[in-house]
Formats: sequence, C-alpha cells, structure tokens
Amino acid sequence: MKKFVFSILLVVVAALIVSAQNQAPVVGVSGQFILPNVNIWDEFCGNTPATTTTVGQLGWDITNIVSGTTPVAAVASVANHPCLITLSTDTTATHGVGISLGHAVGTLFPGNTTNWQAEWIQEINQISTGSYRIGFGTVDSATAIPTNGVYFRFLNGTDSFINVCSDASSSETCAATTVNPSAADYVDLFMNSSATGTITATVTDVTTPATSTIKVCSGCTVNATPYTGVLSPFFNIVETGSSATDVLTVDYWGYQQIATR
Repeated sequence: MKKFVFSILLVVVAALIVSAQNQAPVVGVSGQFILPNVNIWDEFCGNTPATTTTVGQLGWDITNIVSGTTPVAAVASVANHPCLITLSTDTTATHGVGISLGHAVGTLFPGNTTNWQAEWIQEINQISTGSYRIGFGTVDSATAIPTNGVYFRFLNGTDSFINVCSDASSSETCAATTVNPSAADYVDLFMNSSATGTITATVTDVTTPATSTIKVCSGCTVNATPYTGVLSPFFNIVETGSSATDVLTVDYWGYQQIATR
C-alpha cells in the first residue's frame, strides 16, 4: 500500500512539474498539439487605439512610415473575428502606418532559434492601391522595408501574389506564393521553424480558400539566410500613389515556442 501511495505521489509531482514548465497545449501549424513554455498572443481587445497610445493587450507601438497621421482605430467585430483594429494611410504616395511590439517583446530570434511558430490574421483590403508587409522586422521601423526581417509582402503594381521575403540591411530577397489576395478576404499568415536557419512560411486565404507554403533558408525557395538578430512582430501598410486612403484590418497575432529556460 505504501509503495502504491508513493507511486501516486510521484505521478502527481511529475504532473505538477510539467504543468509549471509548460502552458496549455496549442495546435501547431501542421495540426499537431505542442506544449510551449512561451505563449504570447494578442486579440486586440484591450487598449482602444488612438494616435497617442499603444495598441492591443500587449501594447503595440504606432509608427508613421515616412509621414502621415497615424490613423489607427478600433472597428466593429465581424463573425469569427472579434476585436478588430484598422491601420489607415493618408492619401500621399509612400506614406503609411505600422504597428510593432516594442523592445520589451522585441527579443524574438526567428532566424537563430527553433521549435517556434507564429501567426498573423488580417483582412487585406485595398489590393489595387495599397502595399503591405506583415511578419517579423526591425522594432518600430519607420520605413516600408524594415532594416532586417522575415515577413510576407504584397506590393501593388509589383506583386501578383503574396510574397515571402527575407531582408538584410533593407535588401529584400523574395519569392511568390501561389495565393493572390482578394479584396476583403481574411488571410492567415503562418511561420514556423523546426531547424535553425530554416523558416517555413504558409499563406492561407480563409475566405477563398487557398493555401501555399514555401521555405526561407540558404538554398530554399527564398534563397537567403534568415536574419539572426532581434526582431519584432509587425503589420504595416503604405499608400502607393493613387490618392486613396488604404486600410489594413488587423485581427490577431500569436507566438509559441518550446524554449530552454
């Protein structure tokens, strides 16, 4: 009986240790369950954005790209997409707006670590007039192209499909996916890594639907070594010269990692 009780205690202690080290399981990008001990996300339900405040539950910074009026606003939720915000440009070419997590969360090393996954969900609206970059980049970048990063891109007048890009010193190496954005479609953007120096990027147009996956690494479809320094998650939109206000609707960002701590 004592041995039985002792065995039960060991199981309970082991379970408590595992529980303390790992957060609740989450679904991985390929559908498997993982037990991360880093689990960060934002539904943008807190901190109603304004031009002088931070955004979302995590406190995203608002940055003008070139120039502008930093128009970031909360908008009504729609089915399956609670707590939406919009990033809107002014009507001047090259002007835009971006949000990124500042230095407090800008300690993610997507190019120099492994066992992580990230997701961005947004509605890409003005595909005929606006240009977008969404992913990991230089913290609080005030330029359309971050100094360094790995991200998804759609440039009006340049890209026919959503691209995946690796960027070093503001020089982009990109490759097209097979997903061309449709106005008002919600698009999920995923990245994950199971090997240091290789990032798998997936675009899923949930509304259409359509999915495409390509890799970033030396010798991969995006033939570049991912940047290994500090990067921050970001969303940005730039007006392309049509004298229109362009809008990006932001829904969600999340990041999970199995890290040695």
